[in-house]
Amino acid sequence: MLVYYTSNIEELSPNVYQFREYRDFGRGFYVTSNQEQAELYGQHYLQKGETTYLYVFELDDIPPLFTYKRFQTLDGEWLDYVIACWKGQPQESYDIIEGGIVDHQVFDIVDLYLKKEITREEAISQLSSKTPNFHICINNQLIISRLLHPVKSVKLSKHRIPHI
Repeated sequence: MLVYYTSNIEELSPNVYQFREYRDFGRGFYVTSNQEQAELYGQHYLQKGETTYLYVFELDDIPPLFTYKRFQTLDGEWLDYVIACWKGQPQESYDIIEGGIVDHQVFDIVDLYLKKEITREEAISQLSSKTPNFHICINNQLIISRLLHPVKSVKLSKHRIPHI
C-alpha cells in the first residue's frame, strides 16, 4: 500500500523515537494512505515559508508477528485510547495503529469531553456523525526498517500540489 508523509526535512530517515510521545496513538511515525490529506497537512509548513516535501512510501503487508489495531470508527474505544495516549498512559501497546485523526472536526468534541462539559455518551454521539480522516501510526522501528520502503519525494509549493 502507498502511504504519504509531509515534512520540512529534505532527507527524511524515519525513527519512531524522534517523534513526540503524547499524540493520538502515542509516539510513532504517522503516515496516511490519503495523498490529498498529506498534501493539505504540508500546507502548514508552506504557510510559514518553509520548504516542504511530500514523501511516498510503500508499506508492505504487516505480518502476524506484529500487533496491529484498526479503529474503524470514532467510537468509545477510539476515544478512550486517544485520551490515554494523550496522557502517556495507553492501556495496550500496538506495533501499528490505524484510525481517525483528532483534527479540526473532532478536537473540540474531545476537548469538551475532557473538560467535562459534555458526557461520554454525548461525545460518542457527536463523534459518530463525523467522517474522519485516517492515519497510520507505526510504533515499531522494525516495521519502518523492514516493511516501509521509500518510493520518492516531491517538493510541494503553495500554488501547485503534485498528483503522484
